Amino acid sequence: MVTKSDESAENVIKIGNVRRFQQIDAINRL
Repeated sequence: MVTKSDESAENVIKIGNVRRFQQIDAINRL
């Protein structure tokens, strides 16, 4: 059973990963 706190934690991790990928992509484009 998934609780709302688990879902929010997963969303935070996903957002963090997306931002990290965006930073890496931006650095690679320089």
